[in-house]
Amino acid sequence: EVVRDGKSMSLNVRIAILKDGEQKVARGEAAEDPLGMQGQDITPELAQSLNLDSEEGVLVSDVTAGLSAAEAGIKRGDVITEIDRKPISNMIQYNRSLGAIKKGRTVLFLIRRGGSTIYIAVKIK
Repeated sequence: EVVRDGKSMSLNVRIAILKDGEQKVARGEAAEDPLGMQGQDITPELAQSLNLDSEEGVLVSDVTAGLSAAEAGIKRGDVITEIDRKPISNMIQYNRSLGAIKKGRTVLFLIRRGGSTIYIAVKIK
């Protein structure tokens, strides 16, 4: 019971459990996007275990064959550091940047792969 404006009221509360994917999106963690890939923030532990020189960017954790990311050549283990020449340091920036791009455009992704940095053109479908 709660008291509002001096009156006692009963409230019914419905509690629901978020699906795993929704929880991850809410926390800025791994989420599959329309390009057909999953990405995640790079934690200090992850950077150390993968021998990454920086925690900046989004680690590609999975790529779905036949969709835009795979067709463009993005691979599991790539680190996305820019989209459309805008810096990407985490999943929140990644999702914002991707959401601002109109379907049908081809944009450049700056990717760290191993010891190299490359640009990959990805068509947003």
